[in-house]
Amino acid sequence: MKRALIWLGLGSLCLLLQAGLLPLVMDTSWRPDLLLLLVIALGLIEPLTTGIWIAVLLGGLQDTFSSTTLGLFCFILPVIYLGIRFFHGRLNLDSPLLFPFLVLLGTVLRSLLVLFLLLYLAEAGAVWNLILPELPRLLLANTLTGLVLGHWIMTMARGRRPYEV
Repeated sequence: MKRALIWLGLGSLCLLLQAGLLPLVMDTSWRPDLLLLLVIALGLIEPLTTGIWIAVLLGGLQDTFSSTTLGLFCFILPVIYLGIRFFHGRLNLDSPLLFPFLVLLGTVLRSLLVLFLLLYLAEAGAVWNLILPELPRLLLANTLTGLVLGHWIMTMARGRRPYEV
């Protein structure tokens, strides 16, 4: 329970930074998606039983703060978490480039899921005109942030290895 509250507190802090502080410092198209990075770290560190619920709650926080479609990120973030958990046993946690690579893949998957859900299920119009031009900048911002935070997160992930369920 304490670990879940820590993750939710980190998620709230990431959202406050992303929605409050980072827009003052940098252009919106170059802002990293801090919550996506947190969910990827969650997938490397927490076991399935608690991690999936934390991912759903973090998606709900993101929907509350920055989404016009309620429930969109409640679905997307757990899918990304489950994708990482599915391959967790096959990943080399000693690789320094694992986290930035997972961030790159997670960013692409997030954008594709947003496109699919909004275009085919919600018929929200031409959202691909908004998402696709921003994708290269978001990939670069997220990957560079993943490189900066990767060593710390992978150290935590390697420390959790003996406790996996």
